[in-house]
Amino acid sequence: MTEAVKAMCELALKQEGVRNIIAETDLDGFPENKKAGKPCKKLQDNYRCKIHHELEKCNMKGCIGYDCFGAG
Repeated sequence: MTEAVKAMCELALKQEGVRNIIAETDLDGFPENKKAGKPCKKLQDNYRCKIHHELEKCNMKGCIGYDCFGAG
């Protein structure tokens, strides 16, 4: 859970009558939903992205907008 999602959940739980929260995040064009600092599963042993050449074809608009230059 990201810090932002955690903060939003904590705020929601402080509201009167709120006892449960269902929090979902959207991958929005990334290959996975991962914690910051963790390498992408598409990162190869040589630290290059295995799908970098086909990001557009795979509809990875998040990766296209955030260019890791193939480093994952």
